[in-house]
Amino acid sequence: WLQECKLLQSDTPHAVYEHPAERFVADFIGVMNFIPGKVSADGVVAANGARIAGKVPAALSSGAAAVASVRPERVRLFPSADTANRTTGTVEVLAYQGLDLQLHVRTPLSPKPFLVRVTADAADR
Repeated sequence: WLQECKLLQSDTPHAVYEHPAERFVADFIGVMNFIPGKVSADGVVAANGARIAGKVPAALSSGAAAVASVRPERVRLFPSADTANRTTGTVEVLAYQGLDLQLHVRTPLSPKPFLVRVTADAADR
């Protein structure tokens, strides 16, 4: 992917979508939730008190500013769950889109609503 004539990432479509090397690439290739935070001592990005486990580039040291990212289709909704990488939220918008539902969920992770995409079947459970 190019930005201002600079090559940002050259890889397979799957790798670019699943593991974008730059924020521009992540945003360009599809919808992405961005969560600002800082790297903690154990390599986890902490955003507004939430801990988000994931791959942290080796170049980022403890205390460095970081942005975690997650695709809307990678989010799962539970009434209450004791799992890693979780937060609380309130559904503000629910849009039926045929096979999928798109939700805008207000969370403490970001000032912007968190975008979530689930299948209509999964929403019935």
